[in-house]
Amino acid sequence: MATAMDVRRMCLALPGVSERSSWGQPAWFAKTLMARIWEEGVLTVKTDEREALRARNRTPTSGRRTTTVHRSLC
Repeated sequence: MATAMDVRRMCLALPGVSERSSWGQPAWFAKTLMARIWEEGVLTVKTDEREALRARNRTPTSGRRTTTVHRSLC
């Protein structure tokens, strides 16, 4: 099981990534948010699949797109 320290180490090993808080939780940015610990044991990560998920989740009435993908660290 990956720990928060494992996630921190992997994210900061990537070029151009910095760490700062987002909604009171550790988060990693490379120009924009790329990963955040949502709550203990839950990590959200921006992936290449994000745009496909956004297109699928488009709300017809508002035109807004929302995507939340949660992956457990366990």
